[in-house]
Amino acid sequence: DIWSSYSFVLGFVMVFRNNQAYSRFWEGTSLTKQMKGQWYVAFSNIFAFCSRDDSKKADVARFQSVLVRLASLLHCSALHHICDLEDNRLEIINSDEMDPKSMEFLRGCANPQEVVTNWIQRLIVQADEAGIINISPPLLSRVFQEIGDGLTSLNNASKIKDFQFPFPYAQMISCMLFVHWLFTPIVAAHQIGSSAWAGAMSFCVAMSF
Repeated sequence: DIWSSYSFVLGFVMVFRNNQAYSRFWEGTSLTKQMKGQWYVAFSNIFAFCSRDDSKKADVARFQSVLVRLASLLHCSALHHICDLEDNRLEIINSDEMDPKSMEFLRGCANPQEVVTNWIQRLIVQADEAGIINISPPLLSRVFQEIGDGLTSLNNASKIKDFQFPFPYAQMISCMLFVHWLFTPIVAAHQIGSSAWAGAMSFCVAMSF
């Protein structure tokens, strides 16, 4: 009958939306983990190729200190970009060694993760020119590629937040659910003789959606 067909269509569109939501959730989770892994590979490679020259120990230590703080700041900025936190509950490694003016500039940026990425790339180039890291150009380009791939994964994850489920589709489902909840008790009362069973069936059917 008409009501059975209506319930079937409603169930179909609900299942489709739930499948889409589940797929988007796992896509976002996978991309976030992928981003973290790509950045970890890049920064661990840089640490592995730091100079072992005793005369540059102080410079290497300073470089590593700044790099690890920038990496922490990059990851924090990335997570803030894809989540809906209204405060700064995500912790970072102490940023006291960072330039206060640079940090103030970063707070006003719309996309701080891109700014921090540029800072990291510039820091690595300067360290390479100063001999703080001993790495061949092909391996260094691989590091930059991993950093860029991490930023690409972040942008792919952020599209899930930026582009919500189509509003007309969501509103259509809400209207169909309202109609279903409204008419289910009427149909149940007409089809079932017992008022108790009609109420129980209406509750079960309505809650199942």
